[in-house]
Amino acid sequence: MKFFKSIFLGIIISGVLILNAADVYAALNNRNVWTGFFHQKGSPSSVSIKKSFSAAFKKYLDSGKPYFVFAYTLLKKPPYFNFDKKINLVRIKKLGLAYHSNYIITGSISRLGSNFTVHAMLIDVADVYKSKTLNYSGAGIASLKKELNRFSNKVGDFIYGRIAKKIEGNQNSSLEKKIYAVRVKGNIRVGAGFIMNRIKIKPGSYYSINKIDESVKDLYKTGYFKNILVNITSSGGRMTVTFIVSERPYIKSIKYTGNGSVSVKKIKKIINLKINKPYSSYEIDKALKILKFIYSAEGYYNAKIKVKKKFFPGNYVGIHFIISENSPVMVRKIEFRGNTSFTSGKLASVMGIKTVNLLTWITGAGKFKKAKLNSQIIKLLSFYYNHGYINVSVKKPEL
Repeated sequence: MKFFKSIFLGIIISGVLILNAADVYAALNNRNVWTGFFHQKGSPSSVSIKKSFSAAFKKYLDSGKPYFVFAYTLLKKPPYFNFDKKINLVRIKKLGLAYHSNYIITGSISRLGSNFTVHAMLIDVADVYKSKTLNYSGAGIASLKKELNRFSNKVGDFIYGRIAKKIEGNQNSSLEKKIYAVRVKGNIRVGAGFIMNRIKIKPGSYYSINKIDESVKDLYKTGYFKNILVNITSSGGRMTVTFIVSERPYIKSIKYTGNGSVSVKKIKKIINLKINKPYSSYEIDKALKILKFIYSAEGYYNAKIKVKKKFFPGNYVGIHFIISENSPVMVRKIEFRGNTSFTSGKLASVMGIKTVNLLTWITGAGKFKKAKLNSQIIKLLSFYYNHGYINVSVKKPEL
């Protein structure tokens, strides 16, 4: 496999991939190869496989090893397997037998400066001719996160697609191909009717793993659930499909403390967090970034903001933003260079920049607001243009 010729220069990245509830195990082997395995709870779905692989791949990234080999397995505790020799098809098939796995993902990551390349092969041990080779490349951590998420999606689709075909193929000879009942468990606030309306299989319809997977995706899109499992049972020739949902907690309260310079009213106008809405870590992170931007715009570049959560009975959560504003950055001195036609005082007046003075605590004058700097520079350029200096230029200010 050509991709094993890539030179690994070292990459350890934490928290790049989105993790969710999944069973993930991995074993540290020799100095060069990370061997691990992954699977999901409940019946297979592309969503659960993607999440499980993402979690397993994060462990590989943390290890700093140059090469990886992962096996998709339903065994809870597969035996230890060490790639103490070259990674080749014979060894991969042995791993598949040991882990009772038909699907192996192997490859490497190489990096040169900020540039990276991911080489990988998705192997169907039962039919190696249907294996797929993947290559991803880019620059920077943001790009790496995006490409590795794409990689996880490909892995989920690759494995699930083959599992789905096998199950659909077995349906034709199955006596239980019709669904007797569809049930929902675990819901607290979200009504069973709301959930059932988004489930694409019904009692009396033929079993379809594709429709079950689509149903799980649609339920996740509602934003009400943090985890969804599907359990399929049969008794007396009757098949029952149960969707077991775990709801996100609802926001009970939102509190801001330490915000002496920015009013809660102003914060609420900008931050779109509401009580009695499902809690989302993405929305909380987004709110944190907006809060930091608000304080930067007000001159508080050293402000520190952290979030505390408190859980309440009934699956509620309280959000508390604790703000330490610290001292604002003040303009002590304004200096212009190269201005032979106009005084520094005049140019400062044109730009609207003021230094700190005795009335600063009342007027707020003298606070450095970087967000306004570009518009102030444009005012300065316009002033010169209006006075006939069409070739004037302003370099980036030294702070």
